[in-house]
Amino acid sequence: MTCSADATTATYVWKKGSTAISGATTAEYAYTVAIADADASGNVGFTCEATANSVMGTATVSFSVKPQQPTITATGMPITASGGTGTLTCATASAGSPTFKWFQGSTEVSGQTGAELIRTYGSNPS
Repeated sequence: MTCSADATTATYVWKKGSTAISGATTAEYAYTVAIADADASGNVGFTCEATANSVMGTATVSFSVKPQQPTITATGMPITASGGTGTLTCATASAGSPTFKWFQGSTEVSGQTGAELIRTYGSNPS
């Protein structure tokens, strides 16, 4: 994002929402918007305040942040024999580090927090 003033001695303050961003005091500011930055409506706004010769001007820009739904693929399913193995893989194009929870029915699979879940079943697959 770029904010400019018609003066060589302008000072700049960038804000996310109404909070000043520490160290963001130049005409240009780069920020990677994340889902966590958005308000309840999925929006995040930035304001640049440029002051020159005791006159302040502001410019505001807003972004709409929409999370992408994950894609889940299954290989080795359905499991029809004792000892069969199935793999579920979850992938998302969302930026950042997604977190994963796997469930069998309504019960969380303990300790499984990665993007892939491999299950080997005994004589009673479920």
